[in-house]
Amino acid sequence: MPANFTNKNSAGLLSSGSLPLLISIVAVAFVIATTTVTARFGTTAHLDGLYQTYSALSRLASGEALGRDFFSYLGVGPILALFQPFVLSGGTLFASNFAAGMAAALGFGALISASAWAALRALGMRSMLPSALVIGAALLLSRYYWEAALVASSPGNSLLPWRAAIPALMLPLFTLTLRQNGWRLLLASALSGIALMWSNDFAIPTFLAWHGCLLVVHARRSNFWWAALGMVGGIFLYIVLLTLVTMGHPLEVVAFNRDVAADQYWYFAPYSEAFKILTPADALRLPSMLTEETRPFVYLYPPALIVLAIMARKHEALAPMLFLAAAAFGGGLLPSVGGTPSAHYFMAATFISPFLVLAFVGHFVRRARPSSATLQLAILAVVIVPIAIGIGEGGRRMTLDAAAQRNSQVFVRELGTYVVPWEKLDIDQARGIRKEVDAGTTVLSSYFNAVNAIAKPPPVADVDAYIHALGPERRNAFAEAARNVDIVVTTNPVSNAIWTSWGVTQNWAFYRNLVVNFAPSSIGTTQVIWRRRGEALRMSEFVPCAVQHGYAGDMLFFARSSDVTMLDVHLETHRERSAPWPVRPMTIVALPASPYLIWNTLSVSPLEDTATFPAILMPGDDHVEITGVPSTSRLRVDRCSYRKVPIDAETLRSVLPSP
Repeated sequence: MPANFTNKNSAGLLSSGSLPLLISIVAVAFVIATTTVTARFGTTAHLDGLYQTYSALSRLASGEALGRDFFSYLGVGPILALFQPFVLSGGTLFASNFAAGMAAALGFGALISASAWAALRALGMRSMLPSALVIGAALLLSRYYWEAALVASSPGNSLLPWRAAIPALMLPLFTLTLRQNGWRLLLASALSGIALMWSNDFAIPTFLAWHGCLLVVHARRSNFWWAALGMVGGIFLYIVLLTLVTMGHPLEVVAFNRDVAADQYWYFAPYSEAFKILTPADALRLPSMLTEETRPFVYLYPPALIVLAIMARKHEALAPMLFLAAAAFGGGLLPSVGGTPSAHYFMAATFISPFLVLAFVGHFVRRARPSSATLQLAILAVVIVPIAIGIGEGGRRMTLDAAAQRNSQVFVRELGTYVVPWEKLDIDQARGIRKEVDAGTTVLSSYFNAVNAIAKPPPVADVDAYIHALGPERRNAFAEAARNVDIVVTTNPVSNAIWTSWGVTQNWAFYRNLVVNFAPSSIGTTQVIWRRRGEALRMSEFVPCAVQHGYAGDMLFFARSSDVTMLDVHLETHRERSAPWPVRPMTIVALPASPYLIWNTLSVSPLEDTATFPAILMPGDDHVEITGVPSTSRLRVDRCSYRKVPIDAETLRSVLPSP
């Protein structure tokens, strides 16, 4: 009797999914515990993405509103969703690290679980949510021994796994929509507007995938027009939600997103026609711009989505898989076309692809499928080993991380994190500036950093880094702010030579105002503190430079340099288009090779007919080359002038890496 009772309950435990569900809960709790430890690792490095997240969250915590007071490059939804965990964790840099790390990891797990559930649904299985969750937990825990899973579940510089999670987060609502008819379908499909609150790269593809799938499913049904009207309803809901969270300033967010979309393709490196999509024909070259590991997936997805859409017209069970796959692939495609192609954008689509294949294969073998209890037991047997390995390796790493923090690092109370000992100089500088801020001193940083986090100066711009000051008006306003504050904080070129070199050339208006109006006061490990000069340096008068026109581009000639010379160059240009199809032009400047400019290629705005940039001339140098791409949009320089920047050796070393 006891034996029969035990067997009966064991079978019930497996068939109900209680054991897989319990295991997945334990796995998630374990990931949160390890994130608590790793979030204690901080840094004062300006270019680390953790400050990008913290800057937006700290401004929300101070009572500012997105759109009204400031803008976040990460989007509206991803930041708002992190705000409560941030506040509950203490509102420090640690709290930001923890919220971002937890969201990235659980977002990745949610995407895998949603994909597994959609694939099992295509198999015709029911009550498979616990198994889908435990599959997601197994892949999530593989981050402790599989590098690809670690990258795909870590926040990085821009919360990519969290941004990519929106299709999975919207899947329950999408599935609910499939069961509605008439006006109920209209109301349910309007919930897609929630997705538009997310980051642009995944918000727009998720919104379009949602409605595209609904139209496919209802193509030959009376509900088709109700589904079509749901798109209008989704846009209306987005406008309402955006108006509420921005305190009545939705248009400002839309304008910011427009400026980001218009500028990011030419502003961010690399600057080569071979790595940009500038014409419709360039889209065909997209796979060649990605890593070899990612190319097969990019080739696979378009035909797979087409076939899946055709099948989903008759078999609604395939619609969730179609929605997830289309949104994930679109989330990789949009930023690659709109900015610079990268395999990282396709990580979500890459991890979904095995489940996409399973959905295809499983759909054709539905009649031979095992029972739900048998399949659930088989899944549990397969994933229990990687789950055990992940917990064991994760526990080992957590122990080592905790020991490293205690034994070799310095705890910073204001940040709630540990930093390496050699960054304590930056912390001391920040604490000193805190006293000045309390007395009314104003501060601007090229990147939000430890000075902002510790000294907490009132913001003087609506973005917290010059890389987010996109669009001509915001770019000029940020540069002008560098003229009007008391202290400016920039990146120490020794700490990151390549990107400080890039930063100077791409944000020249900011740095020109800096060197003319400020002098380096103290140099930390990762930062340079600048204080206002008693009197601004006098710039020389502009003189014309000679322009030699060529077929591919123009050469700009200056007086031959006899010493290291920094020039401020101004251009007036126009474009000569020779093709009827649309192009996105770029204006690329090749500067002379210089030990001061590790990154000696820059791009100026092709959307304006004037431009300004720096040139560092070594002895004997006398020219730069400027090229317009693509060739169907040739650039012509109408007027060129330049002036010398009165910069001394100490100031130059504080701006650019020195030889």
